[in-house]
Amino acid sequence: MRTASKAGVTARFVAGHFTITRDGITETVQVPGHPDNDAQILRALEAILELY
Repeated sequence: MRTASKAGVTARFVAGHFTITRDGITETVQVPGHPDNDAQILRALEAILELY
């Protein structure tokens, strides 16, 4: 599991899926392509946080 967060929002990559949790609600998030390594996963998590 990889996690990134900012105030009130947490993005996670678990078992091949990205999720976002805010206001106590967790949703699945779609990202273009599929990350192949940790660096790509972390970049995707950071991008997700910027959207929320």
